[in-house]
Amino acid sequence: YSSDVIDKWLTLELRLFKHAKGIGNGAFARPFAYSGICAFESTDPGKDSWKGKYNGLADLPSTDKLKIYHWPSSVNASLAEFNRLFFTTANSSQVDIAAIDSLEAAIHAGFSGLQPALANVSEDFGKSIADAVFAWSQTDGYPQNNALVYTPPVGPGRWVPTPPAFAKASGPYW
Repeated sequence: YSSDVIDKWLTLELRLFKHAKGIGNGAFARPFAYSGICAFESTDPGKDSWKGKYNGLADLPSTDKLKIYHWPSSVNASLAEFNRLFFTTANSSQVDIAAIDSLEAAIHAGFSGLQPALANVSEDFGKSIADAVFAWSQTDGYPQNNALVYTPPVGPGRWVPTPPAFAKASGPYW
């Protein structure tokens, strides 16, 4: 299969991240890293799976070896589900959230002629991967670290941040 499905999702993720509120620049790689894992795992990596190879990433679903899957459908559903979980009304506009549903539907429509049962089993597997990866992402400490307020150390020889000359002392960062 071509990489078109993944390419379209990463292009949308760039837009979603660009417009998202409350996600610092230090977290720029976060949605891309996790969605990359979703894409990889939702194409049945088998023995090459990352399950158990990363701290805490042990509960990834496995495929049923007796079933056939359509991997582009699985990846599409996985990336749609992950983006719905990651980009919410708390940090994204309604327009951007609607774009997630729209892209998923447009890609799905491109698989015309696919048997519904095959599409369903593939999409269910992809969504289960996204749910597991998102749950794992919630254990990386990012939400807790982002909530902490940094208090610079005080005392002799300790550096104290000062606002740049153009900043107002009462501005958002000082």
